[in-house]
Amino acid sequence: MARNHSGRETYSPPIRRDLGNGSDYGHFVEVLVEGTQWVECARIGSRQYMLAPSHSCIRNLGDIIQVMSRETPSLLPVLRSQQQGEILALIFAGEDLSPTQIAERTGFPYASVHREVQRAEEAGLVVSRRIGRTRLISPDPDSPYLPDLGRVFVRAFGPPYVLADALRDVGGVERALLFGSWAAQATGHPTGRPVADLDLLILGEPDRDDLYAAVAVAEARLGRPIQVVVREPNWWEAGTGAFHDNVTSSPVVELMQTDRDGG
Repeated sequence: MARNHSGRETYSPPIRRDLGNGSDYGHFVEVLVEGTQWVECARIGSRQYMLAPSHSCIRNLGDIIQVMSRETPSLLPVLRSQQQGEILALIFAGEDLSPTQIAERTGFPYASVHREVQRAEEAGLVVSRRIGRTRLISPDPDSPYLPDLGRVFVRAFGPPYVLADALRDVGGVERALLFGSWAAQATGHPTGRPVADLDLLILGEPDRDDLYAAVAVAEARLGRPIQVVVREPNWWEAGTGAFHDNVTSSPVVELMQTDRDGG
């Protein structure tokens, strides 16, 4: 900011210097505004980014942009991050939870959960209430976005939570995992095609009627078919064949695991 001869405040136009192409991250332009250097990554797709100061950012610019691009989840790329999607899916999928419980179930840091919950509450997606010293989070029943938006979160990011809840009372399940295209997308390995169904691997000796009844409930909530494969309890360690090799060497999402000694 500067002042002209009459004392009024004016803004100097930015001075730009072309820095050339920046690997896979776009075209960099150094911008000098009122003596402070900034770096504008002028073209990354259709968006622009401004980073500062240039002397400390140029060598790290690729990492910064790379982190930003990796944050977009392949399961539902309209969201800001995979973390945001999973937290909201868990909130919309079941019972009221505290931020601590959300952090424990998702594996995300408490500070990140607190931040996402705060944003969701400010946006009118969730509400919080206190019971004693515990803060419980639940979907906002008065939100104009619900239940439609909640259903989207659950169907995109909620399979681990919905299936774990459905399988909780099925006896004989020692381990349950999601594999295949959904698991690949969820763990950051896009397959390049939409996810149609879910592939569920059950290790143990469950009652088949109870198992398929529980899966049917989950199918209705998730709005997509679930293909169930049942194998012996020690199949992961001792199994053989092409299917075993493919599953054990591919991305999986663990739903539940019990101690074989009954713990």
